[in-house]
Amino acid sequence: MLLVPQKPRGSAAGAAAPPQGKSPHLATFSANFARIQPSLWPLPQAARHTHFLPGGLLTSEVRRSAGKAVPRAEMFSAEVVAAQVVGGMTAGRLLRRLLRTPSRSMAQSAVGGVCPSRGLHAELGPRSLSIEGNIAVGKSTFVKLLTKTYPEWHIATEPVATWQKVQAPGTQKAFTAQSLGNLLDMMYQEPARWSYTFQTFSFMSRLKVQLEPFPEKLLQAKKAVQIFERSVYSDRYIFAKNLFENGSISDIEWHIYQDWHSFLLQKFASQLRLHGFIYLQATPQVCLKRLHQRAREEEKGVELTYLEQLHDQHEAWLVHKTTELHFEALLNIPVLVLDVNDDFSEEVTKQEELMKKVNIFVKNL
Repeated sequence: MLLVPQKPRGSAAGAAAPPQGKSPHLATFSANFARIQPSLWPLPQAARHTHFLPGGLLTSEVRRSAGKAVPRAEMFSAEVVAAQVVGGMTAGRLLRRLLRTPSRSMAQSAVGGVCPSRGLHAELGPRSLSIEGNIAVGKSTFVKLLTKTYPEWHIATEPVATWQKVQAPGTQKAFTAQSLGNLLDMMYQEPARWSYTFQTFSFMSRLKVQLEPFPEKLLQAKKAVQIFERSVYSDRYIFAKNLFENGSISDIEWHIYQDWHSFLLQKFASQLRLHGFIYLQATPQVCLKRLHQRAREEEKGVELTYLEQLHDQHEAWLVHKTTELHFEALLNIPVLVLDVNDDFSEEVTKQEELMKKVNIFVKNL
């Protein structure tokens, strides 16, 4: 078993230490400023002592004032905090400086430049995990094994059927409703035409699944666990990213996708938080063999090169940690890497080994 802890990246890892010593400009925060709606303006580095609280709100604290500890305020506007922290700079001068600072697009801002998502383990409750892995790596088989081993867990499968039969709004539950098309097949047949449309639709379908309220059995369980088959994060950092890099999604489409993806994930940060990833790891060659065995009609044209691209994207994000992330909550999510190169569909010993590793991983979340 390989447990891969997420390392801090970017500016979050190199944050400056709080100012030390006595200063007339480091006054105790006034309660009158508490609960002011936080600003999204970027602060000067000297004032940027940030803490990411539940809900993804930006707050700051001055750790010392005249040599004494100062309690953290719950929510402060960035302007108010900066005006108290930055020595010698009046609030008026600071605001003029901030107003001259151009804001960066959500689509282009890595962690540290956008309002972060909710942190992990802020409260007790169900543990939410996502199973990640290449096409035909064995996720469906793994999900069936999880369901059999842990029937008390809630497992949400990937909404593939929704992509294969797109229906008009209001007709999704009608058995006789006419399909508008097989978007999965359309994407594979004409990637340059349909990739952006498909990734938009697949993200929205994943978002709906993850926003579903917790089932009643989870709320009553002592150790409640909810498992998703892939997530809104892999939709962006694996599939949409890869389609952009191989030219199937244009520059403007990629920019638009990232912009509303960031907006929606920040909007629903507390409901979308995950506590762990389970990465099913297998070589592209093994995945291609399994893809041919399951013979899904839409995938008959998938080549090894495409699976190699997706494998590299998974490794960069979940193993090597080289993917540029845009959500603070992703930085510390633990990853369980499971080698599934060997067929485990019928091998009981292998199944028991995998389930034991999952059980230990979940218990430690």
